[in-house]
Amino acid sequence: MAERIRTYDWSSTSLGPIDRWPGNLRTTLSILLNSSFPMFLFWGEDLICFYNDAFRPSLGVDGKHPMVGKKGSDGWADIWHIIGKLLDDVRATGKAVDFNNLLVPFFRNGQTEDTYWTFSYSPILGDQGGIDGIFVTCVETTEKVHTLQNLAESETRLIRILDQVRDSELDLRNVVLHAPIGICILDAATLVAETVNSSFIEVAGRPLDAIAGKYYWDAFAEARPYYEDALAGVARDGKAFHADEVELMLIRHGAPERVFVTFVYAPIFDLAGHVKKIAIWVHENTTHVSTRRRLQEAVRP
Repeated sequence: MAERIRTYDWSSTSLGPIDRWPGNLRTTLSILLNSSFPMFLFWGEDLICFYNDAFRPSLGVDGKHPMVGKKGSDGWADIWHIIGKLLDDVRATGKAVDFNNLLVPFFRNGQTEDTYWTFSYSPILGDQGGIDGIFVTCVETTEKVHTLQNLAESETRLIRILDQVRDSELDLRNVVLHAPIGICILDAATLVAETVNSSFIEVAGRPLDAIAGKYYWDAFAEARPYYEDALAGVARDGKAFHADEVELMLIRHGAPERVFVTFVYAPIFDLAGHVKKIAIWVHENTTHVSTRRRLQEAVRP
């Protein structure tokens, strides 16, 4: 992208030749081009487009690339009704804005795709106090959002299956072991883990024999102070407990590790309507949350 910027015919734009560019534009581009975070820059009244190599893959194989040197309204014509207003608000107020997992229809790879983004728009002040440009740091979260959507769908399907367990001879163990998400089944009375699948073991970061057949809070003593009451409430009241992207310090592979997980405690009833077992299913969000937080830290004034 640095090479594209150097060789572009800037005389045809409102910015003019590179040797006449202001110092703050040069400095901002230096930060952008040397960053491993996806970054984009709108500059001047025409909101001329710049972006770095880390952002380039987000544009797809066949889509908007290259848009260096284009006016923002031209480069992003298909979604200008979304981002144009956001940019106008930043220029009008001088205040940064940020969004988490915003749905943005995006033309790339020969088609319009529903993509999700966590991003920040930050104003770049000029020597006279005006706003010369808007600096964009962003990370695509489409995969994360789809994962959470799939988790919710899996939860719905699993609840339906678990409801069938009390009315049939359906093999609950077989269902759990072949489920696409991490699941652990506890006896509701004793909280002893009866069935644990490989995805749950992967998130837990400890061997099967450290969980299966063990009292749940002996296996996960580090989480007990935070969620013991919630688990007890499911056994007592028969109402599911949900937690989204919570931070935990787990002992994984023998060492403390900070992780972020989305999990559910769900009751399984017997034919009499009593809570017989508790299903725990979990999905790890550590990579997504850490990336989002680094991004937010990177753009914090």
